[in-house]
Amino acid sequence: QRLRVARTVFRLHRSKGDSWTGATKSGHERWVDLPDSLAKTLTPFVTARRDARWLFPGRFDGPITYAPLLEDIAKVAEAARVPGLTPHSFRHARASLWVSAGADIEWVRRQLGHANISLTVMLYGKHMPMRRQAVLRDLEEA
Repeated sequence: QRLRVARTVFRLHRSKGDSWTGATKSGHERWVDLPDSLAKTLTPFVTARRDARWLFPGRFDGPITYAPLLEDIAKVAEAARVPGLTPHSFRHARASLWVSAGADIEWVRRQLGHANISLTVMLYGKHMPMRRQAVLRDLEEA
């Protein structure tokens, strides 16, 4: 029920054979926890692709990369009349929902692969539930 993120794929152009792989931005692999429903959905997909070169294939029989994914999402976003949607929109939405639901900010940092928690707090701290009154009451009682 976890997905290992071990490397990044870069595509320099849109033609076959011009991508390369490297370490993640932080230089470290990470494990991303999956909700049960997503793990259940992905299990047969991963099993079927066990011998494939790429788990998430893109165009030209290579790995999925950002630019073509951005193009595809832009088409869907335009049809749905949702301007400005990008692949990172889904990442930001999920992280914002985690934080607003009270998820531990260190756990969110690890899920996103941020090397430093200050980046996570800077980007998503505004969504952290405010508990000022409860904190003031608890301190007063202490």
